[in-house]
Amino acid sequence: RMLEHMLQGFNTALFCYGQTGTGKTTTIMGKPNPPSEQGLLLRLITEVFEAVDNLRQDGHEVLVKVQMLEVYNEKINDLIAASPDLEPGKKRKVDVHVHPELGVYLTGATEAPVNSAEDTVTLIEYGNTMKTVAATAMNAQSSRGHTVFKLNMEKKGGADNMTISSEVYFADLAGRENEKTTQVTGERFVELSFINKSLMWLANCIQSLGNPATERRRSVAAKALAASQVDGGCEATPRRKSIRPAMDMGKFRNSKLTLLLSNALSGNSRTAMIGTLSPAAANFDETYSTLKFASTVKNIKLEAKAATGVDLESVTKKLKAEVLELKRQLAEAHQRRAVDSDSDSDEVANLSNKLQATEAIAAHHSKDWPTLLAEEGKIGRNRILAMEKLGKNRNSLPSLKFPYLANYSDDPHLAFTLIFHVPPDQKDQFSIGYADGNDFVLPAGLGISETTCYISNQAGVLKLRPARVPRGGIAKVEVNSSYLSEDGQELKHLDCVLFGHSIRFLTFLKATSAEELNQRVWENQAEITGDALLAAIIGDERARDPVSLQQARQYCNILEKQNLSSEGITILRKFLHSARFARKQVEEANDITKNVRPASGLSFDLAIEAPVLSLGFGAFHVPELCVRLVQKNIGTKWGMAARRLRPPSLLAGSASMMAVFSTISDDGVEFLSLWSWPKFCERLELMRVEYAQWSADPVNYKLNPLSDPWAEYGPAEMAELQQRHHDEKEKAREHVRASCLLELELSRDSVASLQLRNDALQQEIETLRRDLELERRLQKPGT
Repeated sequence: RMLEHMLQGFNTALFCYGQTGTGKTTTIMGKPNPPSEQGLLLRLITEVFEAVDNLRQDGHEVLVKVQMLEVYNEKINDLIAASPDLEPGKKRKVDVHVHPELGVYLTGATEAPVNSAEDTVTLIEYGNTMKTVAATAMNAQSSRGHTVFKLNMEKKGGADNMTISSEVYFADLAGRENEKTTQVTGERFVELSFINKSLMWLANCIQSLGNPATERRRSVAAKALAASQVDGGCEATPRRKSIRPAMDMGKFRNSKLTLLLSNALSGNSRTAMIGTLSPAAANFDETYSTLKFASTVKNIKLEAKAATGVDLESVTKKLKAEVLELKRQLAEAHQRRAVDSDSDSDEVANLSNKLQATEAIAAHHSKDWPTLLAEEGKIGRNRILAMEKLGKNRNSLPSLKFPYLANYSDDPHLAFTLIFHVPPDQKDQFSIGYADGNDFVLPAGLGISETTCYISNQAGVLKLRPARVPRGGIAKVEVNSSYLSEDGQELKHLDCVLFGHSIRFLTFLKATSAEELNQRVWENQAEITGDALLAAIIGDERARDPVSLQQARQYCNILEKQNLSSEGITILRKFLHSARFARKQVEEANDITKNVRPASGLSFDLAIEAPVLSLGFGAFHVPELCVRLVQKNIGTKWGMAARRLRPPSLLAGSASMMAVFSTISDDGVEFLSLWSWPKFCERLELMRVEYAQWSADPVNYKLNPLSDPWAEYGPAEMAELQQRHHDEKEKAREHVRASCLLELELSRDSVASLQLRNDALQQEIETLRRDLELERRLQKPGT
């Protein structure tokens, strides 16, 4: 039915809603092969291009364009963007806007022209690969964003000589999760809150649209306010019903997801929804919530009309007129700002953003089909290069040549999408890292160096050796949960290799059944014991010290003697393995700190807390994990003592917040604060956000003190921060005011100069006129 509606000119949409793990992505995407396991999107694409071929044989001109977007933490990412300056996994910024005629539209998003189903599937594979790279680099176990796929078809000519334009939306929504049942703490709570927030606003929109009584109770003022919310910045041009029917956009503005789906939910569209459910009794609440959501969706009634007769030339002219109007308004706003410094400071910024967005959409509508194809040819070549660098595999695992490394993820849609085949006896070694010059390019994740390691295949023996890093030492590479030594190690079949903190690959030397693969993955995740476990907890530096290692053994022996019961042994084992994984997260925080704040000297230590003169809490005497924030390289004790005698500023930085109460060890390390484990996890999530911003633009990155995850601010510090922020804002206003006054003065001088020149020209014209009049009189007879 979606294909029929599309060919008739109707916009259609399908979105999948449900709890995590109930099969939404499988329903939408499925597998490319065999055809029986394809999802709804791949099947529709196949049938669409079969119909397109028939239309072209009948003399129609058919143009098809696609977009693939991801809404992650209320940010829209373009999954199919590719350019030489865009690293694999880096996403182009996309903004969403609302236009009175065009409805919801995007700036910065790639709209790729396609001519066949194969081209479209290739783009989908590329988009899914970029999701894999980003999720892997961000240490995510699965892609936790909403994926929106749009296909636009425009049909021209034929016997009826009509132009029909239609769009198809497929939305694979991230799974709705309950914070209580999933028991997330700091690591995924931010991500989960954004997911549930966007789904909450979507549910509110559905509830409002499904209950007409709510619409009738809206006040006239609310309707007028909603109608006035236009993103064009100037007087709204008359609406063209053939382009977009009028609708209230107020209810959709709370989330980027609802804005993208606004036309599918309340506009000119024929929309369907699939609700996925879990049969488990433990998921009853989520299943019931999905059913209630679906029941509300059934009450929404849309009146779709065929989108025919769209005059793109007229739309382009109106957009250009809007650009001129916005430029005029922006110039007037600059003048008002120069005269009155108390005027709205955000007006200039808002008009500038609207002008930039309108210019972008006008330029996009001005492009013809040959121009789009030429641009897509360049972008397509960049995608191919990016896929080759990432070792993207287009075939199934059994058809590959051995040996090879394949990425592994708990999400089946992300696993085994990056493949590194190591041919035998061709080179002494192959380099692996994030730099373009490597033989195998990894996603630029935390802990990944330009060249992370070297791999060789000599006489069928696969050997992995870590590379040396610029700051000294060797890169962090683990094989089966043990750090790789500088001498390297031979890789066996199904060995698990961890690059950095989050990029995990499995080694394949021969064909492997699914049962064997699952068993090996379980063994790699199984518990380690003995000195290997202690080394993983205390870290490499302390593990290499015989005294420190012996102290760790003695401490564990004491804990074991205090917990001889079966329940005590279980609790102690759980504590030790929790400490093992906690060590990796602390190391990740330290790596982020070294990159983002290299001069701060801040670092984190994994520690434990217990009652004074006791081994731990509770009946089993097991301590609790915590994290110390310390500062290294702070000088001598005498220097610190002298610094304490001076009255410090409250905002001297998070490293000196607790200088008065801190202690200094003999090796010059100052203790700043102690964080509980849940608090550290929350701060680590914020550090990852700061690292992502820093890695996107290291030169211009600036840490916002109000959101500093390393800081410990009390009420006085926050008050001083707010005052400093206010002073900086006033200073910026004064700078803008001075600039505007200077521009105004220069404009006045220019006007005065032009006026003087005009007066001189007028005098010269008057002189010429008198001379001509005198000459005319002299030429008359008798004068």
